[in-house]
Amino acid sequence: MSIPLYLAMTAADFSSPLPERAAWMAVHFSVADRGISNIPASLPPGSLVILNDQIPWNGHSSGLICSGMVDLLLKTGAEGLLLDFERPAQPETRELAGSLALCCEAIGCPVAMPPAYLSRVPSAVFLPPLPCRVAPELPENREVWGEFSPTALRAVIGAEGTALEEAEPWSVLREAERHPVFREPELGCMYFSRARGTEVEVSLFDTRETLMEKLCRYPQITRAVGSYREWGSW
Repeated sequence: MSIPLYLAMTAADFSSPLPERAAWMAVHFSVADRGISNIPASLPPGSLVILNDQIPWNGHSSGLICSGMVDLLLKTGAEGLLLDFERPAQPETRELAGSLALCCEAIGCPVAMPPAYLSRVPSAVFLPPLPCRVAPELPENREVWGEFSPTALRAVIGAEGTALEEAEPWSVLREAERHPVFREPELGCMYFSRARGTEVEVSLFDTRETLMEKLCRYPQITRAVGSYREWGSW
């Protein structure tokens, strides 16, 4: 069992072999007018469109943005819209998120956004990566799109107890290639261990397979969105 995994790609990435499902990650607020920029001419069937806030809101028009986004979604036949907003929510961007949700609902296009932008309009919530060692707290009665990105944790076990520290997941994944790796059945992640002087260091991490298995445990998680540049070679 699996859920759809979309890999976010830049315009340059689209010259590479395409994944099964792609997401155009480059639409942003325009610096030339009050609408949106970097609109693709076409997209592969079954793609997502991602609107980011890399360019800050500066007198833009919710009406122009919604009109341009509806045209883009209908023209490309995209399967959904993700608002990948990382800046602190402002009244104007909250209003935009609600307007986009209404516009997408009108054309039957699913939309997801971060928790800070959720409104009373039905939309999915886009949540950060699942931690590798604890069960996530998921909202009730709300569809969830999950960020498909690995996490990792190191546990250093010594005479004075156990110390936990977050680890850079891609470094741990590369390091795992040099050690015997085992599966932790309760947490659903992978691990390896090594001696470090008088201590033992245990590294917990997720792979593409364990991440997908975790997402599939939760019926409210319906889609996953990852980075093509992260997962293209894994």
